[in-house]
Amino acid sequence: MKTGETLREYKDFFKSIHGVVTSGMGSSFFKGQNENNEAPAADAQIEPPWDTLVSPWSNNLKMRAGIKLYRSLRATIPMMDVIPLRWIGLIGDLYPCIENAEDGDPAQAFLDDFYHNVKVNSFGRGWPEYQYQMTNAGLGDGMGLGEAIPLESMTGIGSLKVGDSSTIAFKTDGDEVVLGQMKRKQFMPIAFGDDQWIHYYAPDQRNGYPQGYSIFHGMDFVAQILTRLLKSVDNSAWRIGDPSFITTVIGPEGNKDTQGIKKVIDAIGVQTKRIFKARRRGKPGDLFAGLPAGGEIKVDMIGAGGEKILSSIKIPIELITDQIIAKAMLPHWMLGQRRSQGMNSNLSDAERDVLNAQVKIYRRPMESIALKVFNQVLIMGGFPGRELKIKWDGAALIDEKTQSEANRNNAVAYKASVEAALLLVESGAVQTEEELQQLFSDLGIKSLTEQEVYTILTKGARERITK
Repeated sequence: MKTGETLREYKDFFKSIHGVVTSGMGSSFFKGQNENNEAPAADAQIEPPWDTLVSPWSNNLKMRAGIKLYRSLRATIPMMDVIPLRWIGLIGDLYPCIENAEDGDPAQAFLDDFYHNVKVNSFGRGWPEYQYQMTNAGLGDGMGLGEAIPLESMTGIGSLKVGDSSTIAFKTDGDEVVLGQMKRKQFMPIAFGDDQWIHYYAPDQRNGYPQGYSIFHGMDFVAQILTRLLKSVDNSAWRIGDPSFITTVIGPEGNKDTQGIKKVIDAIGVQTKRIFKARRRGKPGDLFAGLPAGGEIKVDMIGAGGEKILSSIKIPIELITDQIIAKAMLPHWMLGQRRSQGMNSNLSDAERDVLNAQVKIYRRPMESIALKVFNQVLIMGGFPGRELKIKWDGAALIDEKTQSEANRNNAVAYKASVEAALLLVESGAVQTEEELQQLFSDLGIKSLTEQEVYTILTKGARERITK
């Protein structure tokens, strides 16, 4: 775009591409025009699910209460907090690459600078930080709310901001739904005025409703049971580690010297207080008492046998954690659970496939948001029309040996594909740059630069292979 264009023209241009690079369901946020600017579709026959809302605006109190519950579970049960963090690690970081960019490409350099240095909220830096916070909210709360804030000059995006998921609200607008937010000192939620900069990450949406489902959805009941069991462990630990005692003084049979017995009891009480004060300082203490012949002192611990309680609730705790692990869709060892029933930390092929499939589900909406943001950055920086692709760098789900073998097999297959393609060139079946690029694309080989095409077509395929 030319520097002489006005800010208004910039904004109009972004609105014109809004339907192409949009990141989510449409409103004016969720509804957008399609890529070919076709006429709108006919009226839908299915009734929208939000027709059942009691008012035009809904910030869904049940949804907000659920977010509060999920956050409290993460704050009190470490395993619950680990679940979304493990998935974030498996999802990995994305990186924007410009198609066919050569070394020193100014567009890629401009994009890299934004990727690494854009301000995120108050103190964060870089796209990975923004992605982490959005993904954490999207998985943990069910929804992540973000915004790209452009510079006043419209020559770039100055910062990225992540909002509080519990403030998200929706408004019905005919058969559409509009995204809004609860704000301070406002009785009703407020719709976003310029929502082309708003990002909504909700990877798990169901039954046509716009709000997302937390990864903790369905864990409420079992998590409450686990909390009670852990509270029982806490109580038992207190009894074992800091016990309370009952001291009983029994006078000799037939002895009517009640005053003498009372003095013994008082002396024991004074000594017991002294012993407990010493214990708080980490010191031991001894108890002395003298009784007439036939007298007896009994000291009993309140809550004795607590270690038996701990062992008896071990199996119920494992049963409950099994339910949580199943819902989390993660191997038990990723959540810090060590089992002895023949389980190990190696993933089977089936488990690996399931994890990879779920990772793709979580990546898709984030990739859509990323393409929207990075396209905006390129256009505002004066690099329109560049083709973008997203590369992901996630955690490896296989061990180093298996990964090495897989890499070797891929390299052998790649080499065979290249040799087959070059033999076709040598035979004269492929003669033009377009045919060569199409052949390599069909075989899954990387795109060629102009220099590589020139070398192959002019020097011959066999010479290329021998080099």
